[in-house]
Amino acid sequence: MKIHRKLYEYSLWLLSRRRYTVKEITKKLQKRQIGTPEEIEAIIARLLMLKYLNDDEFTELFIADQLMRKPQGSRSLKNKLQLKGISKDLIEEKFRDRETDELALAKQALAKKARMMKDVADPKSKAKLFRFLASRGFNQGTIYQLLKMDTTEWVE
Repeated sequence: MKIHRKLYEYSLWLLSRRRYTVKEITKKLQKRQIGTPEEIEAIIARLLMLKYLNDDEFTELFIADQLMRKPQGSRSLKNKLQLKGISKDLIEEKFRDRETDELALAKQALAKKARMMKDVADPKSKAKLFRFLASRGFNQGTIYQLLKMDTTEWVE
């Protein structure tokens, strides 16, 4: 199969700037409206063969990067990965392999947020903290467990 040179060079330029999933790069190439679907398929196959595209590696690096930037729950990370076109099976596999202590991540996020609040023991403050953690993708069980703890355990 013949590869459209301009599309191939464009895909290499994109990949030189940041990592992409197979779905993302396919969308970018289709958006160009230059090559045929067969040519785009050939380009994707070539990029996979050269290991320039690798959804497995992308998933691992994405999770590590996101957790390093800000503590968040696995639900949030899974949603972000699905939006990027990663298969549910691969996502579940990566989270099974990865030992993420969601309680520790939630403590880390909560400690930072609680420093900005006056009285964290107040029911209104706890409700606000609950919503904050839920918006970060932590599951309810983890949030309840954390908020039931003595505030000195998670406030620095």
